[in-house]
Amino acid sequence: LSGASVALRPSRRQSAVATLLREAMAAEGLPVWAWSGVGSEPVDRVVAYGRDETLDAIAAALPPGVDFAGYGHGYGVAVVAAADAHDAAAEAVALDVALHDQRGCLSPQAVLVEGDAEAFATRVQRALDALAEPLPKGTEGAGEAAAGMQ
Repeated sequence: LSGASVALRPSRRQSAVATLLREAMAAEGLPVWAWSGVGSEPVDRVVAYGRDETLDAIAAALPPGVDFAGYGHGYGVAVVAAADAHDAAAEAVALDVALHDQRGCLSPQAVLVEGDAEAFATRVQRALDALAEPLPKGTEGAGEAAAGMQ
């Protein structure tokens, strides 16, 4: 994104991600401004993630000539090698889970651990407990409740 003008419009359910991205980019000297939606300001490219229906609606609303990259449903897997620092890896996995409540493409649905998986799971649980206050679990959407998802 270096040299690009970046506009950010967070999901209603993911405002913490937008704040973290804005802060990280500002720390690197990259400007970020709030985008109010299609048609509000001219843009060259839109990058979005979400449900397939959301991505279809965004793509359909874009004017001709605007490039679109949509990232929809996915299945995230984290791999932790025996040589990895398991405390740091557990904190990274916990953060990926907490940021998206395991709904986003960056949230691992499975973690493959080389070594003591039970000890690693205990580390992840401790890291998740530490994140419970700064990143509380989001609310369950109606579709997720109906599907029995956590």
